[in-house]
Amino acid sequence: MSDLEAIAQRLDRRDGQRLVAYREVGLPVFRVNCAVTLQEAGKLGAIEEFMLKSIARGVDSIRDLERFLGLPSKVVISQLGQLAFENAVVALGGEPVRYALTAEGTRRLATAASFVLVRQRIPVYVDGITRQLVALDHRELWTSKQLDPVGVLPPVERRMPRAADIDLAQVNRVTALMAKVGSPSQRAVRLDAVVGKPTLLFRRALAAGFKSSDGRRISIAFAIDGRPSVEHEIAYERSGVAPKSPLFATLFDADKRRREVQAVARELRRDLHVVEDASTASLDRRPLLTLAGANAVSVTSAKVRVLGVYDHPPLLRDALERAKTRLLIVSPWIRAAVVDKAFIKRLTVCLDRGVEVIVAYGIGRDDPGERDADRQARESLEALATSFKNFRLVRKGNTHAKVLLVDDAYFVTTSFNWLSFRGDPNQPMREEEGTLVEDSSAVNAYYASLIARLPRDPLVSAPHRAPR
Repeated sequence: MSDLEAIAQRLDRRDGQRLVAYREVGLPVFRVNCAVTLQEAGKLGAIEEFMLKSIARGVDSIRDLERFLGLPSKVVISQLGQLAFENAVVALGGEPVRYALTAEGTRRLATAASFVLVRQRIPVYVDGITRQLVALDHRELWTSKQLDPVGVLPPVERRMPRAADIDLAQVNRVTALMAKVGSPSQRAVRLDAVVGKPTLLFRRALAAGFKSSDGRRISIAFAIDGRPSVEHEIAYERSGVAPKSPLFATLFDADKRRREVQAVARELRRDLHVVEDASTASLDRRPLLTLAGANAVSVTSAKVRVLGVYDHPPLLRDALERAKTRLLIVSPWIRAAVVDKAFIKRLTVCLDRGVEVIVAYGIGRDDPGERDADRQARESLEALATSFKNFRLVRKGNTHAKVLLVDDAYFVTTSFNWLSFRGDPNQPMREEEGTLVEDSSAVNAYYASLIARLPRDPLVSAPHRAPR
């Protein structure tokens, strides 16, 4: 199981909700070059010194400090936050809240000395979802072109960060977090200006779609470095942009979700349907999965189980590595994010074992949204189909159901796109769920039903339009 599937599985533990979709995404981050006035750490800046002296002499509330020092409320609050973070002052509570010096604050006043100010340009990073400063290394960030196979999210606010949006206390907190050894040697005392235009970059994350038990609510969660980020989930939900995003619109469109489910159900009903076992007592009646047609086969529910969205990728890898006699994959799209070098290698080894492999793909006469890398992936499969007599690549067309069938061991019918799910920016997140049936009679009958509907040519290809 890959990291993405493992993370998605760990996230799927919410009461009253189930995970229905996930994908890798790029979360927006603004790189902002700031002109900042710095001083040696531990030395008192003018505002800090006056504020500590004022608090020591009883001018100790936010409003009193504003009036006495003639400073804007934002500057006073920011400086108090910085002093509290550095354990130089402590809030005493009450109404209004009053502040007092700590032992560290008293020491700073006693050792105050002259200092040299230095103006320097430093980069800071503003999260495009939470609009907060974040501690990041530039090596953790990517451009949109570098994340071409990954869907990128736009910032929740289009407006670029300005100097007034950047809290000096946050700058020093981030600097302290990023200091490699001990404490930073300098600290910011004034943010003078934003230099140039901020650059929009992205950090890799996992987006997960959850659906409530009643089916009425969809929510989007995020995991960064494998850890859930509640801050991003709350900020993204409050922004209200999720239903408008091309990546998530399908999840929030109840009518479209219903139409997709109905399309898959219609296709499956052509081969499968569920009936009640009338041969048992009414209290013990169990649903049966029945293969439609003249050679109907019934399967008890004990041999049928539901697959979560993250169960599918490892099942496909396992099928390629363990199939002994036959392997059938039905998937509308072929994308390079799945059909990569590792996939081709597994498939080649599978074919070398003598396994009869059929890949049926296509949802029309061409492949809308196919990029150069996707075309190369498809052509890699076509090359294998000409090299191995036991491999058929079939353009089926007009399919909504997706199928994985292995030997006579099991088959899976699902809405999961086996050969295109991972990281395709042209495919939005969809509600994915599958059904696995483990019964040799049903597997053989279903295989015969599917094969009868496939074109007989070993490779059926329509002319492909050049990718846009």
